[in-house]
Amino acid sequence: MTPPTFHPYTTLPRDDDSVKPMLNIGLWGRASEDLDTFVAQNRRLKSKLTELGGRRVLYSHTHYTESEFWSLYDKKWYDELRERYEASSLMTVTSQNSIPMAPFIAHKLEMPEKQGKDGTYHINVTLNLDEDSRPAPVYDPTLWEDFAPEPAIELRNHRGEPGTGIFPAKVSLGSVNDEWTYVDDNAFALRFLRKTGQLGIPSLHPDNRKLCERCLNVRVWSQDFQLDIHVSDMRETQASCPLCELLYRCFQRSGMSNQEAIKIRRDGSMLRLDGHSQPILRLCAVPGSGASPPSIQIGFPALHDTKNEKYFELLSEWLRECDGNHNQLEHNQEVHHPRQNIRLPTRVLDVGYGRESNKLRLHCPREGERGTYIALSHCWGVIPWEERVRYITNNENIDARRKGIEFNTLPKTFQDAITVTRQLGKRFLWIDSLCIVQGDREEWEKESKLMETVFSRAYCTIAASSATDSTKGFLGNRPISKFVEVQNDAENRFFVCEAIDNFRRDVEEGELSKRGWVLQERALARRTIHFTETQTYFECGCGVRCETLTRMRNSKANFLGDHVFPKSCLKHPEMNINRLYQMLYEDYSKLRLTSPTDRSVAIYGLEWRLAAAFETLGRNGIFDRYLHRSLLWQRSEDNILSRISYEPNQVVPSWSWMAYNGHITYMHIPYGEVEWTKSLYCSSSTIREYSHTGLGRIRGIHNDGNFIEVNALVRDFDLSEADAPGRRLVFDEGDGEQTSGLKCVVLGRQYPWKEEHEREDRVYYVLIVKPMGDGESCRTYERVGAGTLKERDISFRASEFRIQLV
Repeated sequence: MTPPTFHPYTTLPRDDDSVKPMLNIGLWGRASEDLDTFVAQNRRLKSKLTELGGRRVLYSHTHYTESEFWSLYDKKWYDELRERYEASSLMTVTSQNSIPMAPFIAHKLEMPEKQGKDGTYHINVTLNLDEDSRPAPVYDPTLWEDFAPEPAIELRNHRGEPGTGIFPAKVSLGSVNDEWTYVDDNAFALRFLRKTGQLGIPSLHPDNRKLCERCLNVRVWSQDFQLDIHVSDMRETQASCPLCELLYRCFQRSGMSNQEAIKIRRDGSMLRLDGHSQPILRLCAVPGSGASPPSIQIGFPALHDTKNEKYFELLSEWLRECDGNHNQLEHNQEVHHPRQNIRLPTRVLDVGYGRESNKLRLHCPREGERGTYIALSHCWGVIPWEERVRYITNNENIDARRKGIEFNTLPKTFQDAITVTRQLGKRFLWIDSLCIVQGDREEWEKESKLMETVFSRAYCTIAASSATDSTKGFLGNRPISKFVEVQNDAENRFFVCEAIDNFRRDVEEGELSKRGWVLQERALARRTIHFTETQTYFECGCGVRCETLTRMRNSKANFLGDHVFPKSCLKHPEMNINRLYQMLYEDYSKLRLTSPTDRSVAIYGLEWRLAAAFETLGRNGIFDRYLHRSLLWQRSEDNILSRISYEPNQVVPSWSWMAYNGHITYMHIPYGEVEWTKSLYCSSSTIREYSHTGLGRIRGIHNDGNFIEVNALVRDFDLSEADAPGRRLVFDEGDGEQTSGLKCVVLGRQYPWKEEHEREDRVYYVLIVKPMGDGESCRTYERVGAGTLKERDISFRASEFRIQLV
């Protein structure tokens, strides 16, 4: 057993909190040579440590021999540590306990008496100490200089719980996939069409011109369909053959009409150009015309009019299907099932009962009033103030709005939202500009922090994805798609249609998604109906449903569409979880905000959700669990960041990307090839407990007007040597040609190195900082950039001292 040590806090407690020092005890032993047995031993140790009531930190080195282990870790440092702290000091801090601690812990953990010859394990047991047995914490600078390897990647099962295998950190487990796949869902299609009486042969009007001889022989329904086409031939026949015309139009849209030879292949219900991911044509089987060939979606080539009752029946069926799929949520006390009545927001619009209701007023629920409501996600747009004031609630008109609102006085987007709410059989609707008193700063500060609750508890969210402002509406006419009818030998009817299922183009790249607040609204909503110029989409944790009855999936989009965001990401390996939240923040940094100071507010609820799922503290875009990687963001190559002038009560530190306007990216740091410094911790923060829907209770950090500091070691660096591969600094607000006066904070370094003489070429991951005052005594610094340096660029020991990075 290694001697006990006291470690400084990663976050300092509030003044009114009782201080609870933590005792770290290292236990060393021999593990089984068999990997499965070793993993089982680790699991048992974890379970017993939890029973002791403390936090456990477990470092598993399943792939190192003893000699390899000490080649990576500083054995001299450990030996000196043992000499510096005698094991007898354990009894000093537990003087009231007459039981020898080492045998006690060994007994509680049921440590086996005999172990294998190879392999080691190292367990840190964290115990809370009684008030009277509390010595002063030891802040030894040499302790902080040590580096720790990145933990092994722990696989999780489908529920997001720890799995049964631990892989060394060097194992690569793939990357997050941002490609859309198309899934046939004929079971849902048949249920819906049967329920709504649409199984008969539809009375559609396809292009009835005769097909050319080549197209008559095209068997698009064949599983292995593939077609080689000479564009010049199709250019000649497209005037007389409807299928040639349809194909040629697709070539023109794809910018390929000037190519000579093109290959088309079938992928499920989609026809794609070879080498292209986005389909150009879609196949659909006519319902009721016979058995459908495998992998062809049942449906119609033309969409219903948005005024048609069948259109709203589809929206309702999507919601019913979703309700049925998520019935298990009823058994989770922290998650409200969509059908349940929940506590209403501060204000909602009362649109009345039934589709023909004329009632419309602003409703202020009484204390504890419950119900179900729909939330609108929309773009305000650039509307003159004299016109916009008619569309908002303020202190002057709130009493009048509580008595009643004339439907025709509202903008078209609000009218359409009311229509959808009534058609879906719901009484209440939440619209930000009407349900939050505008122009009232105190009201805004309170309500903006409740967005997480508003969208996560809504029955569903309706998103006006294509409307550029509140006056445009979203229930208008959609473009009419071209389609051609074909039949196979069994006289089954099919339609070859324009491929309009494009969620990336219509939603993710749509006008609404360019707005900063919408990313949070989409992520926090349990399910969203997206109204676009092309068609309507339904998004939930099971993927995306299209109005064409096609289903789509994408692992990155599923992260945002999760009905209890972000629990679905917990089934990913740790490396992918990191990449998911990084992509989320990178995307958010590109979005527009009317007020730049909303950058830290418009993602407030989403950040809390992430911190809860990661079981860590989170603030200003940084997570304690991923502290080092969180801090290693950079401006993207195509832009310069500009510092945001926040209000005095909004403290956003320089080390946070939320302090700047502009697009950021995260540094690419391979997993399993880096060890992180321990000389980093946060201070001057207020720790509070916060409750989240479906995620239990967590502790989080609020700045409450105080500085949040990163306490770190700072060092000089020298770039006088010629540029070397692996050295790259990116400055936040400029080129940073003048480096005099700047210093670096080392966050991590590459490992392992092959030969001792190669250590000078080892890459270090650093923040670049500058003092905020004059004189060598200044200990308050701010971040100005980030990047990589070589070991020989950095001055160790001689120039280092501790600073507060704010």
